[in-house]
Amino acid sequence: MEKIQTKPPELGASLTPVQRAKSRAAATDFEAFYVTQFLSLMKSQNEDANFNGGVGEQMFRQELNNEIGKAIAKNGGFGLGDQVYRQLLLQQEHAQHGR
Repeated sequence: MEKIQTKPPELGASLTPVQRAKSRAAATDFEAFYVTQFLSLMKSQNEDANFNGGVGEQMFRQELNNEIGKAIAKNGGFGLGDQVYRQLLLQQEHAQHGR
């Protein structure tokens, strides 16, 4: 008897491209937020790393951390976004099929 090898369906295959794109964007945004928080904490622990820009630096430090966080997440980040994306797809598929 011949073995039949089947490949499991791709995760998110039952979702529309728009649903997958929204899930990817949400996962990337979540990772960007996480990285931003990480950077803020890291920089607050190392005050010597500041540029000594006074009030101007204090005003824009969080915005700089936000932009750095977004750039890191957009370019692969820590891998957290991929894990979140897979979980979002899985949850949406389960919701569609009433599981």
